[in-house]
Amino acid sequence: MAPLSAPAEVNLIYRNVGKTHVFTALELPGFHIGSSQLAHVFQQATAALNEHVSKLCKCEAKYKLDYSYEGFLAQIESHTGPVVTARRASTGEMASHH
Repeated sequence: MAPLSAPAEVNLIYRNVGKTHVFTALELPGFHIGSSQLAHVFQQATAALNEHVSKLCKCEAKYKLDYSYEGFLAQIESHTGPVVTARRASTGEMASHH
């Protein structure tokens, strides 16, 4: 089976499960990250996503979230939805971070 292509965008879906804050992604089988602290799970979501996609697609994948943590909190508080989009960085952006 050939590896999957890394998606240009991934919608990270947030939900609270008991005392755990969780992000999942419907587009990526097996992706989930959780923590008892919302700030911690939000901060770790990008690194976890990068690692998961890199392993799944057998390529280097770097994503950036559309929201800061403060923007995400505002989104949750305004009830506009529990989704944060992560966009894949272009090759030039990846090179400039090394």
